[in-house]
Amino acid sequence: MLLDKIQTALADIAQSQLKTRSRAHTQQPLPES
Repeated sequence: MLLDKIQTALADIAQSQLKTRSRAHTQQPLPES
């Protein structure tokens, strides 16, 4: 279902943003492609 894919994508984006934010404290965040 389309809504399910959107929810999965949003969750994936939010997770990657959290990882990038916590990673920024120790090293430079990896460039998003």
